[in-house]
Formats: sequence, structure tokens, C-alpha cells
Amino acid sequence: MSNAKFNLRNAYLYLVCLITLIIFIVSSIQAVNNLMDVVLAENNYYETYEIYKQRYIIQDTKTENGNIQEKSEEEIKAEYDKFVETQKTRERNRNTKNFVSSIFAMFISGGFWLYHWRKIQSEKE
Repeated sequence: MSNAKFNLRNAYLYLVCLITLIIFIVSSIQAVNNLMDVVLAENNYYETYEIYKQRYIIQDTKTENGNIQEKSEEEIKAEYDKFVETQKTRERNRNTKNFVSSIFAMFISGGFWLYHWRKIQSEKE
């Protein structure tokens, strides 16, 4: 048998080590996924021009085909390009924020794990 004593304090230390190790592993996986989102940001879906253009078509029963376009094609295209750039910027910012958050979760949980693991090791001696 081992000379290590099993008591409530040791159970607490081992439980904290287990939980922080799990958090570290999960946040490591999230960091890799978030990093891939930052690197591969060009693969995201954005609303197509045809769908975006529908916002500017007014249904009118007085005209021949029933539709009136309230803005010119060039104006709509310029607004669509601006819309896509805004969406890309938001996506890039969100991905970067998620990546940084997962890295911080790794460092914090790793620090807690290291502290408690050293406590366990010092009590074994």
C-alpha cells in the first residue's frame, strides 16, 4: 500500500486537477478549431447578391410586371459589396476573439492545474 493519506483535502486537490485538466483539453481543441476559422475565413457563407437585391424590389400591382426596383443596379451592387466586407470583418473579429478566449482558458486552467498538482506532489513527500 501507498503511504499517501486519503482525506477530504486530497480528494479536493485531485478533483480540481481533473476538472482543470478537462478544461485545458477542451480549450486546446477549441483553440485549434478557432485558429482554423481565422486562417480559413474565406470559406464562410455570405448572402448572395440575388437574395440581397430582393430587399430593393417593391411589389407593385400598377406596373406591367408587378415589380419596381427603387435603386439602380450599381447602387445595389455597391451596397452589397460593402455588406459583404462588413460581414467578413465581423466574422474575422469574432473568430479572433474566440481564438484568444480559448488561449486564455488554456493558460488559466493550466495554471490552476499546475498549482494544485504541485500541492498534491508536495503532500506525498
